[in-house]
Order: sequence, then structure tokens, then C-alpha cells
Amino acid sequence: MKKITILTILTLVFLQSFAQSKKLPKEILLQKEIELTNSLFDKSLLEYYGLVLAFYNDSKDKNEDGKKTIEFKKYDIDLKEEFTNKIAISKFLNFYEKAVDDEALYYLLSDRYNYIVLKYNFINNKITTYEGKLNYSGQLGVNNGMVSVFGENIPNQKVHKTVFWLTAPLLFTPMIFYPLKRVPVIHNIDMTGENSNFLQEHSLNYLKPKFFSFRSIQSNKELNELNFFAKYDIGSEEKFSLRAIKDNKISKDVHIKNSIPKTWISSAYIKTINENEKLVLGELSSNKNENNGLFIASISNNKQNFFKGVQWKKLKTIGDLNVKNCNFDYTISKIIKKEGQTVFCLQVFHVLKRKTSLGNWEVYANQYVGALMIAISDKGELLWDKSFKCDDVFSKTRIDKFGFCEIEDGNYEITNHKGFAIDIITFNPSKNKSTTREVVINEEDRPEKQRKKIFGFGETVFPGLTTEIFNWYDNVYIAMDEFENTVKNENGKKVNKKVLSVMKVESNP
Repeated sequence: MKKITILTILTLVFLQSFAQSKKLPKEILLQKEIELTNSLFDKSLLEYYGLVLAFYNDSKDKNEDGKKTIEFKKYDIDLKEEFTNKIAISKFLNFYEKAVDDEALYYLLSDRYNYIVLKYNFINNKITTYEGKLNYSGQLGVNNGMVSVFGENIPNQKVHKTVFWLTAPLLFTPMIFYPLKRVPVIHNIDMTGENSNFLQEHSLNYLKPKFFSFRSIQSNKELNELNFFAKYDIGSEEKFSLRAIKDNKISKDVHIKNSIPKTWISSAYIKTINENEKLVLGELSSNKNENNGLFIASISNNKQNFFKGVQWKKLKTIGDLNVKNCNFDYTISKIIKKEGQTVFCLQVFHVLKRKTSLGNWEVYANQYVGALMIAISDKGELLWDKSFKCDDVFSKTRIDKFGFCEIEDGNYEITNHKGFAIDIITFNPSKNKSTTREVVINEEDRPEKQRKKIFGFGETVFPGLTTEIFNWYDNVYIAMDEFENTVKNENGKKVNKKVLSVMKVESNP
């Protein structure tokens, strides 16, 4: 009942809040509850186009062929349902990754041997698919309707399976002399029209890697190319490669050389400056956490200019986030390249783990602790850094916690999405001054105190702060929260009803 009454309470709270301060929101534009009759596995905000929800059907609804249905529901920016569409796929295919372009959502679903790329056009409500075969596939890249599926193939798979099971009585010892060989493969598919067409399989077998992994895949629409960063081992040598897919061709390998002793590259993010210049940013790890940090590699005309590292402990404001021994995880929110410097914003969080009843470790939440802004010169030297602590926010998945943009020359804005409000932070690095204003979304969910204890197994911490809040478009924000209500059906029996609560709020421009 509490959830049902929130809609009424919130309106009163907001009207009161707005009367007290001009910094609070002008109004709640709308609020709505969407009943979830099936399993919701993806929510996609589309700026001025609206919202798309993707559902798996419940197992009892699987058809006679053993397939399962994926259903799409498209809502406009007023959260009115525009249209719906659905498609049946193999029950063995599971969702792996999503990509978005100007008019469609792309989903990669895969089992061990097959995959399907499902394109949902949210403009005309049409679904296009392509079915392919790869032994391992789990990454997807899209550039202007041209799709690349990244995975691996196993040559002589039948022979390997036979050897595997014949050596079972010998505890698989002979497998040491017959190791599993995987060949990195990229499938290029044209999904620009109503039908999908397979273009080419690009095998990277000529590298003959002992180990290979695709680390980062990012699209550049202006240059019509898909960039990818990969790690591969040849013998005992570890190599990192930057390449691009354009016009169904793969560019030559640009070798990224780590020149920082006793460190290794853990992650990477690609930023294309222009046709001849790229930046690769990421994390450098070492045997001691306090020596971890960032790296920036500058690439010009397919050659590495420099590789510079910045240790976390050398950042002046890192201590404001209360991270012990510089031990934390992060994602890069956005990179802004301007003359003389590159500014980027990190979302800093802790991955919380616990032991299960079987004695295994599992990730049960991500605890967001703040945002970290860093500026680096064109030569890779640290210019300045600034951190902003946030309320402890927990999420079961990695979310886009902070928005980041340059509002005018030399001034930056970070939006910190809390469960009950939005902090809008303006920062001027030349004056080292920042201002913060709070836009309250849900006073009902404001925590009484900053509690930090976890109560119970599998229980969500800070129920109010798990609400997802995103900058939708312009100065409009949307808050979403999933919950269950117990209601009576037509027969008077109590049943659980899953609901997605959605609220659209406008802040002062």
C-alpha cells in the first residue's frame, strides 16, 4: 500500500519543496506505474524518442516448439504506449549484450554454438534478425546499421570433444598435450535494410595467439568505423592491439606498448579525435594496489606517440572519496577533448562480494562512492583532478551513475543521480570552485541516516537509493524503480504484482 500512496504524497512534497526554494524542480511532469506481466530484462532510454522495455516471457508461456518469446514495448516521451512487437527464439539463447544507434536497438543472444542478432527498430516497430554460428560469442558492435559480432571458433571441435571424453578416466591428464585452441573471429553483418545480409567472417588466426580477448569495442559514427582494442599473448609476450572495422575491412594492427615497468593493462576506453588521431585510456594494475593508476596512449597516423601513466595515489583529491589503498573499481562516464587537454570523468564504486552457502564468492552489489574528474595534457601529463563524494548508492548492476558535460568554456557539470534526488554540480577548474544544488525526486525515500550495514542475505541496502535516475533529455530526468505489490485478483485471492514505477521530472533550466 505504501507504494500505491507514494504518487499522492510525492505531489504534495514537491509542491511544498518548490515553494521553499527556486533551486528545486519546477514540477513533476508525469508519473506512471507499468505492470510487468513478464520478466523485464532491459530498459532503454532513447532521449527524444521515448523508452523501450524488453521482456522474456515466463517459462509457462513457451510455445510447443520449445521456443521463448521476446516482447518489445515502446513508449513515447509522455510514457504513452505507442506500439508493441514480439518474436519467438530458441529457449537456449540468452541475452549477452546490447548496442544502440539512431533508429534501433540491437541485442546479441547466444548459447555455446549459435547466436542471434535481434534488431528492434523503434521508429517503425519492425524486428530484423540474423542467425549465425560461433563457438563462443558475447560481444557486439554496431556502426550505422553495420553489425560486428566478436567471438571465437574452435578448429577440429569434434576431435577435441572425443579426446576430452576418452581421457576422462585418466583425469584429463592427456589434455595437457592436446590443449583447446581458440581462434578469434569477427562476423560482419549488414542490417541497414529490412533484411540482414552476412558480409564476411574475419579470422585472426594468422596472429596464432596463445590467448586472445576483445577488451573494448566502440563506434565512431562520424568516421563510419568501429574501433576495437584487444589483448593477445604470443608465447610469453603480451601484446595490445588497436584496430578499426570500416567498409567491411579491418585496419592494420596498431601495437600499444606499455612502457611503465611492473604494470599491466587491465581495461581500456577508445576516444577518436579525428581521422588521424585516437586516444586509448584505461587502467594500469600492479602487484600492489597503491601503485595502480591510469594510462593514456596517444595514437597518430597509426603510430603510438606516447604511453603515460598516472598513479591514483598522486591525485590530490582521491582521498576525499575515502578509498583505502586506492582499491576501487570505476567506469569512464565521458571523455571531453579540447585544445591542450583531455578531461574525463570516472564513476568510482566498490564491488561487494560475499560467500555463498557453497563457499563460492559472488558479487551481490556495486557501491558507488563518487565521481572523479581528471585532466591530462596533450603530452599525457596530469594537469588537475577533482573528486565529488556522493551518498552511498547500491546497485545490483553497473549503472550510469553520473552525467558529465561541459556547459561552457572552462566550466563542467556533473549530475549525481541519487535514489531520492539529483545533485547538479558545477565546477570551474581555473578557480577550483564548485557549487551543488539538489533536485529532490522522492522525499519519501530519503534515508534517515547514512546507514552502511548490510542486513540479511540477498536484501537490498538503502531501498530508496536503489531507484535508477537518469538524465533523459535537456533538463528532464526520469526515475525508475521495480517493486512487487500484493493485491487481490478477481477471485479475491492475494497475488504478487510486479510493477515498474516511472516518474518524469523537470529541473530548472
